[in-house]
Amino acid sequence: MIFSRNNPPPGFYVYLYLREDGTPYYVGKGKKLRAWAKHNINPPLDESRIVFVAWDLLELWAFGLERRFIRWYGRKDNNTGILRNLTDGGEGVSGFKQSYISKQKNRESNSGSNHWSYGMRGEAHHNYGRKHQGRSNAMRGDGNIIHDPVAKANQLANTPRGNRHYMKSDARRRMVSGENNPRCDTTIYHFRHTDGTNEICSRYSLYTKYNLTRKGVRDLVNGTSRLYRGWSIHLSTA
Repeated sequence: MIFSRNNPPPGFYVYLYLREDGTPYYVGKGKKLRAWAKHNINPPLDESRIVFVAWDLLELWAFGLERRFIRWYGRKDNNTGILRNLTDGGEGVSGFKQSYISKQKNRESNSGSNHWSYGMRGEAHHNYGRKHQGRSNAMRGDGNIIHDPVAKANQLANTPRGNRHYMKSDARRRMVSGENNPRCDTTIYHFRHTDGTNEICSRYSLYTKYNLTRKGVRDLVNGTSRLYRGWSIHLSTA
């Protein structure tokens, strides 16, 4: 039977990672997509070199078979064989759940004065200054957050561009103020088609009526294009 990521073996299984010469370099026990997941030993790039020797097993049987294969091929770290396994197998903790007492002990050991960052203040703290950098600074004026979208856009336009993944300040200003939205453009233009049709309307009305693209009509209005699908701009009146 051929198994893959989309069709993993049922139940618990034992698998081998093979070298190009066909010899195994890792023996593992798993369930679902374990054989394809990265762990302490990376799986082979060629998934055809992942071989399943048994499947649909109880977990106890899978542990026993894993230990048997590791003992058969031997481990490289203790000079007994060819496998990269670091243990003799059979020590997995799948399905393990901590008890309430264990969780409570972990919680107490990592809270309050026991936490590794307890007592760190100011520049000594690892997160110092992060929330004051980048875009958040541009959103503030005199210590208060600017809620007006146009004022916020203007504030951003006058600040450094900051991190590369943020939108350019000029583009953000046009987006927030509505300059890029043709519905916000109330200017009436005189459009003329080569077949003699005349339209005196806004650019939004033109491209919705004749199924044109926003960019094409915008290029006519901005003067970067003199003709678009037979349309040209004759004059404009506010």
